[in-house]
Amino acid sequence: MHYRYIVLLTSAVLAVIFLIIGIHMRSEVANEFDEAMAAQAQRFYFAYQVQGMTEAQRSQALAHVIANDEKVRHLLARADEAVQAEGGGAGKENAAAIRAMLNADFHNRWMDLKTRYEVQQVHFLLPNAISFLRMHSPLHYGDPLTEFRPLLDDVAYDLKSRSAFEAGNAYAGVRSAAPVIVHQPDGRVKLVGIIEAGFDMKQQLLRLGQHINADFALLLHNPETSGSSWDAENDRPTMGPGVVLAETSTEANAWLRAGLLEAASSRIQRRILPWQNRNYLLVSFNPEDYYPAGTNDSQQRPIGTLLMWRDITTRVTDMAVKRQDIIYGVLTAWIITQLCVLLALHFCRREWLRQLQANTATIQTLSRNNALLLDTAADGIIGVDKNGFINFINRAALMAHGYCEEEVMGTNPHQLLHSHQPNGERNPAKDCPITQTLEDGQSRESEQWLRRRDGSFFPVRMNITAINENGERQGVVIVFHDITEQKSRQEALMRLATTDSLTGAANRRQFLNQLASELARMRRHGGEASLLMTDLDYFKRINDNYGHAAGDAVLTHFVRIVHQTIRRSDMIGRVGGEEFAVLLPGNSINGAHELAERLRLTLENNPAYI
Repeated sequence: MHYRYIVLLTSAVLAVIFLIIGIHMRSEVANEFDEAMAAQAQRFYFAYQVQGMTEAQRSQALAHVIANDEKVRHLLARADEAVQAEGGGAGKENAAAIRAMLNADFHNRWMDLKTRYEVQQVHFLLPNAISFLRMHSPLHYGDPLTEFRPLLDDVAYDLKSRSAFEAGNAYAGVRSAAPVIVHQPDGRVKLVGIIEAGFDMKQQLLRLGQHINADFALLLHNPETSGSSWDAENDRPTMGPGVVLAETSTEANAWLRAGLLEAASSRIQRRILPWQNRNYLLVSFNPEDYYPAGTNDSQQRPIGTLLMWRDITTRVTDMAVKRQDIIYGVLTAWIITQLCVLLALHFCRREWLRQLQANTATIQTLSRNNALLLDTAADGIIGVDKNGFINFINRAALMAHGYCEEEVMGTNPHQLLHSHQPNGERNPAKDCPITQTLEDGQSRESEQWLRRRDGSFFPVRMNITAINENGERQGVVIVFHDITEQKSRQEALMRLATTDSLTGAANRRQFLNQLASELARMRRHGGEASLLMTDLDYFKRINDNYGHAAGDAVLTHFVRIVHQTIRRSDMIGRVGGEEFAVLLPGNSINGAHELAERLRLTLENNPAYI
């Protein structure tokens, strides 16, 4: 090629390179800015999550303390009996008197909770979720709330405290519910009421905004929620348009009126919002609402959008200045480099031949170095020619398989290393990834078992890549890494995740998963199965009289006897402290009964020696 054409081509290439560099640098500035905004959005979100968990713990602790107050428990028990009493007016009059007593007794505490701890709501309910007394609105009571509070149904069902975020046009905040129970003479517990306690969202947002130097707002947008909100006095739904329910600054209302706010999805969304010559980082997501057990994703509807924003005008301006500086800098660098290249070409023209010779020598050295690098690599590397025979193997591969180089070269890698599974089953050549890549040229990555010279096997992660030259396949390169230690860790972790560490039985989660799988199989294919529930009688006496170590030994002894008695296809799981269940696939009720009796007799005749 003529020297003039070389100069023109070099100049054009140099211009393209600097253009690409400029575009890349501008993109990097934009990416850096975007990553910073993404990190800021995550910090906002995590700060809100931490604050929300704190508020939920506070409200749940408050509800639990009130629910365990002896006088509250006594008055709600009397109120439940009075409301259920037959006889018309007498029952209503007794309930009113009890309500007045409860209001008078709790009034001072309520005022203290409101002023010192910013408690928004304290609500006493009967067991059927009928409102008995609202400290924040004492004149409104008697209304059923199960339709609007699935949380109350769940608390009444399993007698466990719960917290939930609730939002509407009149109220937004964290509300917790705790059961009020009494112990009856026969040892059973009875639900006599439910306590609700709630904290206002506005105060939560205000504290959080001051802590992280950002502004917050809660926007109701969903038609099913923004059209029906909670009334502060009677906890019933009221109609109203979508609004900004709580905010720490006035921008949210202005953006809402201007049509700039959109409903967020459940995941975090962020964008840069220009407004009145300023730029704001706007982060939005749906606060988590409470849904009863069994509610699927399609039935869940967002109740609103939580907005978080910060003025980033300075950051946006700085990014624009950086991108402008990049243009000037790249242009200047291109001019200087162009001059230097032209000057270098002028003086180095006569040296090209010498440099070509020197480069040829360098390439040869590099080739030798590459061969040395492959031979000293930690991973096993095997080269296979287009006919499917080994033509290269490095030292790591030889050491892993226990062969010497002369025994391997020219052999078929599948027949030598991959023809069988550890259980003795043959691997067909058509299913071998080495053979497949030789045929179709597609790179593959998989986990396989390879055979050593002594007949043992070890697991590897294998990558097979085709070697193509001038459009023709010349062979493949196999790179593998021994993953024996990784497999051992995975198996250990699986045992920890699925097995009860004390007894060796399946833990509760694993047993329930296996039970669900068996039920699904029976629905698809029919058949029968039995479930055997066991409970060690008077187990608490063993712990009390002999100590927990003795109790642990008894549990282990029991599981060992069960394992010796049941089939390999059966499964025992520990579902409680001394409660166990045995899944018997394919077993009828009579078979289960016989097994239960056999277990009982075996345990009776084989006591645990402590």
